[in-house]
Amino acid sequence: MTKKVNITTDAGAARVNEAVSAHVKLYRSQKKMSLDELSRRSGVSKGMLVE
Repeated sequence: MTKKVNITTDAGAARVNEAVSAHVKLYRSQKKMSLDELSRRSGVSKGMLVE
């Protein structure tokens, strides 16, 4: 029987999330784009973007 093993990658995922967040924030500030505008253009809810 094959055992499934769950490997926690929370630390790596947190670093990726922080990097993506920083890049999106920088992009928004350079374009003077509000979170509402980014949400509208991307088709992603504002709540999801904040998360």
